[in-house]
Amino acid sequence: MEIKQPIKITVIATIVVFGIAGYFIFTREAVKTKVFANNEQCEKETNYDCIYYLCDIPIGDLYQRLCVKGLGSGWYSSTEIGDNEVAQSETSLWKVYTSTEYKYRVSYPPDWELVQVTVKQFPAAVRFTKITKQGVNYLNDAVVDIIVEPNPLRKTPTEEWYREWVKQIPAGINLEGVKIEETTFKNMKALKIDNNTVFFTKGFNMFRITWHVAGDYDQSLVESTKKIFEQMLDTFAFID
Repeated sequence: MEIKQPIKITVIATIVVFGIAGYFIFTREAVKTKVFANNEQCEKETNYDCIYYLCDIPIGDLYQRLCVKGLGSGWYSSTEIGDNEVAQSETSLWKVYTSTEYKYRVSYPPDWELVQVTVKQFPAAVRFTKITKQGVNYLNDAVVDIIVEPNPLRKTPTEEWYREWVKQIPAGINLEGVKIEETTFKNMKALKIDNNTVFFTKGFNMFRITWHVAGDYDQSLVESTKKIFEQMLDTFAFID
């Protein structure tokens, strides 16, 4: 049966419209899931905090989108992949530490250990670590500390406050080249130091969460410890 000209035009127009729509949807999705080789490049190009997603736990929709159908492990903008999805997929099997003294909980990796707890003195400290050995020989360790100090005047962690706080340390700290950023953490005013320390307050206490590595230098250990630190920050929550 012969198709009349108006019908032919309608069919062609419909195909063109769907084709254009599909192109834009595909293009938008491709831009949305852009992956970066390192955190610095990601933050520079997206102007947002970034998260390293590791395709090691085949759980959840995010794993399917980034690892099975997407670009795989790497640094993604937090606005694109969502902090909550990452926390749920990667930290769901982590161990949980709860502080009854200071009313908070935090998750830490199953292959890390809780090695130090001092809660009846100031500063009160909790240390999480992963020690690497070669046989019986110590190589290095990754460390995340949560430290609580009294803050009776309820001072807010600002750059001015931090510079005064540093002056009270007997050994001193050289602040030349140190990046000090006033920011927020869990909707609270906070201070971020060189991407390895976060200060924030709750009640009459000043909290400090920080990370470092010790022993033989290993760049991959530095990157993985920084990632663990950021994920632990995501899981940190007050329970009162």
